[in-house]
Amino acid sequence: MAVADDSGIKTYADLKGQSIGVLSMGSVGVVVARAVVSAAGLNPDRDVRIVVSGEPAQTAALMRRGDVKALSQFDTYYAMIERAGVKLRKLRDPEIELFPSNAWVALEDTLSKRRAEIVGFTRAYAMGTAYSIKHPREAIKMVYELYPETIPRAVELEEGVTNDQISLDDRIKTWRLDNPEKDAWGTIDVEAFQAYFDWLQKWGLLKAHVDAKQLSTDGLIGDINQFDKKLIEEK
Repeated sequence: MAVADDSGIKTYADLKGQSIGVLSMGSVGVVVARAVVSAAGLNPDRDVRIVVSGEPAQTAALMRRGDVKALSQFDTYYAMIERAGVKLRKLRDPEIELFPSNAWVALEDTLSKRRAEIVGFTRAYAMGTAYSIKHPREAIKMVYELYPETIPRAVELEEGVTNDQISLDDRIKTWRLDNPEKDAWGTIDVEAFQAYFDWLQKWGLLKAHVDAKQLSTDGLIGDINQFDKKLIEEK
């Protein structure tokens, strides 16, 4: 979660009586907001108001007016809100800080029957990630070329790239391999996933215990990483 940089809100307990902006009432941001205020001893139904704050520019306007005091959204949205003129400060939470985000999911039968296709797809994703980390501006321009509808219309191309790079740079912080010489793309942090599943069960989103080890495999990692990382980065 995040608040305006100059906000007096320092902890989740300080959110009592305040409005929290989310992307939609069906987003995971609602789950996070309710969980953290509950953990802080507040009643999420009475002590805070969770509201849909809209797109980044609208959210920024609501925060400037004081209609929304905190946000439970995503890193890329935070970057766009800051681009709209509201500097943010994240509320640190060691319990959820290291939770995983996206992951590829497939049925065991699919992994068996279409292994080569899955390896090829995920290897391409890893190669694209490695390239984007080293060449963010070029990667953004590739997206513009493939998806012209993403090209900013109100500014010059290079300015649009610069603006979009703010969001990309924020995401890249979580993409980097901790040890590029030893770590591999696609490796699952089983302990982080287990902590996440346990947290979901704690707050009633999972009805029973889920074993992260049974839902993950490193059997494809070696094949996925069969590409020249330095060559990709130098292109």
